[in-house]
Amino acid sequence: MTALINNGPLQEHHGHPNGLNLSAYHQCGEWLDILYKNCPDKPCVSFKYSSTGERSLHTSYYIGLDWLETGKLAVYVEPKMNNDRRQTDYFKMLFHALSNPQVNSHVEDLFEIKMKEPHIKINQSKDLITPLLILQFLELTSKIVKKGLKKSYNTVSNNLKGRIKGKLLVPKSIKMNSVKGKVQDAYCQYTVFDVNGIENRVLKKAISFCRRYLDNHQLAANTKYFQHLLAYITPAFQFVTTETENSEIRNVKQTSFFKEYKAALRLAELIFKRYGYNIGKVKPENEIVSVPPFWIDMSKLFELYTLSLLRDRFASNVLYHFGNSANELDFLLDHADYKLVIDAKYKPFYSTGIDHQDVRQVSGYSRLDVVYDRLGYSAVELIRCLIIYPLDSGMEHFKGENFKYEPIAGYKEIYKLGIKLPLVGIGS
Repeated sequence: MTALINNGPLQEHHGHPNGLNLSAYHQCGEWLDILYKNCPDKPCVSFKYSSTGERSLHTSYYIGLDWLETGKLAVYVEPKMNNDRRQTDYFKMLFHALSNPQVNSHVEDLFEIKMKEPHIKINQSKDLITPLLILQFLELTSKIVKKGLKKSYNTVSNNLKGRIKGKLLVPKSIKMNSVKGKVQDAYCQYTVFDVNGIENRVLKKAISFCRRYLDNHQLAANTKYFQHLLAYITPAFQFVTTETENSEIRNVKQTSFFKEYKAALRLAELIFKRYGYNIGKVKPENEIVSVPPFWIDMSKLFELYTLSLLRDRFASNVLYHFGNSANELDFLLDHADYKLVIDAKYKPFYSTGIDHQDVRQVSGYSRLDVVYDRLGYSAVELIRCLIIYPLDSGMEHFKGENFKYEPIAGYKEIYKLGIKLPLVGIGS
């Protein structure tokens, strides 16, 4: 669905097959294409004009929300495969993808959030970015918990009975003890080596934001893997407090020694910014919320989802982004039974047709010297190429007998294989 938001609630508009007709907005000024992370070759939204001057809006493989005219008119784009009867569960795809450790380094490639731009009012159910942030954050935090929380030296103040430790805080000790006749007690400040450092306190505070969101979001709250993640993470933070100041959150120091912490703290910061550091702004589902403009790269998500499915079947025999400095193919499968150059294309039309440019691209990858060297092929042999694409229905994994691909007519050793995407409310 592509919809326009015009100074009020979200209004759905179904346009021409070639794009959303904008003739009703002919008085509006010139609109610029919306680019993903300002990359000229990655348009989220583009505009075309007919010979009669009629303007139409066209979308690509990005979903999200953004301004066409700041403060006046916004555009909202859902996944292309959604309709009245089915909705792609994009964060279930992400959950499966995050099971692969290699994905964590590509998390920020998946989305763009324009925090500094004016927010747009939409129904909570249309907010696609918050569940994504929360899922990534919880999954990454679970990996931190698995390794063990980082310990650090922290300054604490306590009222000690019958002893002095560290520095005696005289004014406070007099106020809390001496004037009350507790002459043996002392209020002291000292350092301890424990898990209650600023990094863990920030993570626990972000977990509280996530829990508040999940408690108010019906779909997410009923999803088993969210519940599982929270149940696994929560006990590890038993001795961590949530006492943090906003200035501490913004200025927390990150160390390269704990790589997962750097990514998790970055996601925590985005969650805090999403709600202005105020947990009270986490609204119940179906209420109107203010969301910053955002875009999610569905092509990249489908690529990472495909990687996880291939790894489920072929483990380390799947090489990701293999190639040379000038060319990187999506996947190279170097298995005893399968030698394939594989490309993932988020293009449902492959069920009935093909994109010849994609065929030329994957064919070019299969001609790289490094590919021939890795697979041990001679120069006179053709390496098989496979294009994996999404389907409305069909097989959901590549295990067992499911990894059967069909040839693309008109080409030698070029094949295609469809995979069903997970749907909201099914298998959750």
